[in-house]
Order: sequence, then structure tokens, then C-alpha cells
Amino acid sequence: MQAKNFGIFGILCTALFIGLLGVKAGWLAPSQWSNDAAVIVADPLTDGPPARDVWINIRQRDQKIGFGHEVLTRTEDGLDLRQRLQMRLKTLGLVQEIRMQTEARLNPDFTVKTFTFGLHSGSFHTRIEGTAVPEGLRLTTTSGGDTRQVLLPLQMPLYLPAGVAAALGTAQAEVGEERHYPFFDPATMGQATLIARYLGPEEITLSGQGVSAHHWRLSLKGASQSVWLGPDGEILKEEGVLGITLERTTRDEALLPSDSDPTEDLIQLAAIVPDRPIADAGTRRRLQVEVLGLPPDYPGLGGGRQYWDGRRLSIEREDAAGAAVVAESGPRPVDLSPETLIESDHPEIRKLAESLAAPGDPTRKKVQAIMGWMATHIERRPVVSVPSALATLVQGVGDCNEHAVLFAALARAMGIPTQVETGVTYLNGRFYYHAWNRVFLQRWVTVDALFQQFPADVTHIRLARGSTADQLNLLGVLGRLRVKVLETPT
Repeated sequence: MQAKNFGIFGILCTALFIGLLGVKAGWLAPSQWSNDAAVIVADPLTDGPPARDVWINIRQRDQKIGFGHEVLTRTEDGLDLRQRLQMRLKTLGLVQEIRMQTEARLNPDFTVKTFTFGLHSGSFHTRIEGTAVPEGLRLTTTSGGDTRQVLLPLQMPLYLPAGVAAALGTAQAEVGEERHYPFFDPATMGQATLIARYLGPEEITLSGQGVSAHHWRLSLKGASQSVWLGPDGEILKEEGVLGITLERTTRDEALLPSDSDPTEDLIQLAAIVPDRPIADAGTRRRLQVEVLGLPPDYPGLGGGRQYWDGRRLSIEREDAAGAAVVAESGPRPVDLSPETLIESDHPEIRKLAESLAAPGDPTRKKVQAIMGWMATHIERRPVVSVPSALATLVQGVGDCNEHAVLFAALARAMGIPTQVETGVTYLNGRFYYHAWNRVFLQRWVTVDALFQQFPADVTHIRLARGSTADQLNLLGVLGRLRVKVLETPT
């Protein structure tokens, strides 16, 4: 079990935390943006923004957990951007070091021309390259030793997270005015529209001194974050999710190591404590809960084994033999197809799938064979990565995300329509953010390879399924979701 940073570093951090919480599904979906050209509102360069060399301290509560550095320089035809982010995070008791680097060329209006993004954590390394072309964004991903290319169709140019911050720094806005920025975040492989609202001038305290700033409120899928910019557009401060604060500092201060390991565990910090314990969680046939704190426009949670009336959610466990509570639409072509990070067509994935089950075996037997192999060969341990099925197979380790994408790849390689679901599940008195699968056996049935459940128990509350656009909806529930357990028969 396990969202990265609005603004100069904020979108990167927020997306990273979403990933840690188990919702970094990361496969690409067609653009969901409006075709209204008015969405693009950045003020193009005139005499050019000042060159920036910015150092940032990253803190969780009052403890330093990392730093960021960004260099932005003007060129003859736009801007060059170099950015790095380094953090030490505690997840389920394990302290991990994460490094992210971005190099990009931007147009005069701060939209992206090309970029290269790298994420490094332990033995996991992911590289993503992008080039804006007339047809959209051409991406090349490298993970687990495998390189793939995909074209992401777009209806309009887009921004990188740091491009949004640079655009805000030159914006001449009235108090209350909104700016809309369609962006692509390499760290999550996600796309969405970020809304920036100018709240006006404000004096803040920075390093013990009062500083004049421009206050912006940034919103993405219902999640909000504040950023304060200086008179020349430089980043001064950001306040984000899970107690994360970013403040401008000097190079020497930024590079000072923390005195101790992080004390706040992100997984525990984001967990949801229901109003009372759930008895017999693993064996009950149905569960009814009241789900509170969802944004007003959050997509409905009904479908399949979940019944949603707008506030109360009833979940019924399926029959692994193939019967389901209600009929749903059948699988789509994508449920059998390889994807950027679900490499079901890779020779190593196909070879393993063929060794686990014969083509004529019943689907249920194939599912059990995959789960049994993963229980033995994939170590259950939290990692920070852009989850790739092949990288998980090569490294032999992963959390719920890695289990979900590897299971999906192996199942699809066996001809089983498979999807990935994300949400929360109950463990030891709390709901934790989590990722799992569902497979098509005449009807859809949930599968949790990490916890070896087939079908998954009724405390698996699905909040999103499938595309990145859907996964990003979870941004709006972090820190707001509450669960009230209602009396139901077991």
C-alpha cells in the first residue's frame, strides 16, 4: 500500500505521495481536456522572466526531508529548465531515498517542447522522454531494461509542472482571477488541468523575516495547495498535502542533511481510521459504509460489486467461480492489450505466463497460478517507482502497485481480461490506500495479489479504476476521506 507538487516543485511532491499511497496507476489515457482554446492562458514572454536559480527546503511537519533545485534560463526561442528533487521518506517503517531529475526545453508561453525525466529509488530506475509533435506528445519510456514508445494524443499544447510555476511568475492577474493550465506530469504519467486562482498580495515570514509575496491557490481534481511567489515571480513557499511544506532557501541550507531519519510515516499518516472496527473483515459477505469527504463532483462509486446512493456504499463479495452480484459490461480491447507499463507482450512476461498454466486451463486455475507464483517470487516491500510489470519481474520486489501491474501483465499474457483498481482497504483497524485487480470470469471478479485474496474481501473500497484521468481523481480525497461503518450482516 502506499498523489506529486503544484508549482515549482509541488506537483512533483504531490504526485510522488500519491504514488506511495497506492494510486500511481500511471497508464496513459486519451486527453480529457476541453477543446476550448481559452484554457491556455499563460502570458508569453515579453522581455523575458529573470533567470532563476532556486533552492528549496522540503519539510514534513517541522522536519527536513529533502531539497529541490531549479535553474531556468532564457534562450533565443524559449526557455531551458533543469530541476532536481531529492527526498528521504518513511513508508511502513522503511526509509527510502528518492531522486527525480527533469531537463526540458519550453516554448515562449512556457508549454513544453521536449523533456527528459528520471526517477531513481534503490534499484528501480525509470526514464521518460517526451517530444511535442503536431499529433500530440511522443513519449519514450525505459523501465526494467525495456524501452517503449507511445503517442499521447492532445487537443492543445501542455505544461510541465515547473512550466506552470514559471507561467504564474509572469502572470498579471487581478485578485480572484483564475488561470487554467493543462499539464503532463512525467512522475505520474498523468495529465489534467490545474486551476490557479490569485488571492492577492500578502506578507509571509521566511527565515524569520517578513517578505512581500503573491498568494495563489492551486487546485487539481479537488485537491488544493497554496503557493507564494515573490515580486519577480520566484517561488518563496508552498504548503501541500500530508504536512509537506516547501520554502526557498540558500544553496548551503538546502544541502544540509537532516539531523535524523524521517519520523512521520507517510502510509500511516494518510491512513483513514473508521468510527469503529470491522469484525470478520476477511470473511464477511457484505459491508455497508458511509463515505464522507468526497468532492461534490467526484465520480460515482457504483458498479459491479459496489452499490452507491451518493453517500452510503454497499459492497458484496463475488463468487470466484464466476458469478457476480450484478451484470456489468464485458471487457474492452484494452483489458487484454499491453500498455506502456503493463508489458504483457514482452518475451520475459510471455515466457513466464506460458510456464505457469496451459492455454486450455480454466481461467480460475490460471489466476491462482499467477497468485501462487507471485507469493513465492515477489517480495512484499514498499518501493518508490513508476510501477512497471517488467521492472517488478526483474527486481523481484514491490508493493501493491507493482503487484497490480505485474499481475495484470501476466493475466493478459494468458488471455484473461484484466483491469487495475485503486482505493482503500482495511487492515489492523485502519483503511489504507491500495491497488489491486479484477479479472473477467464470465463476470468481473476482484483479485488482490499482494494479500493473496481471490476474490478480494469486501473492505476493498474502489475509488478509481483504469485510466490516469480516473486515478487523478484520488487527489481530491487525500486528507479528506472519512469512513463510517454501518451495521450490516456478515
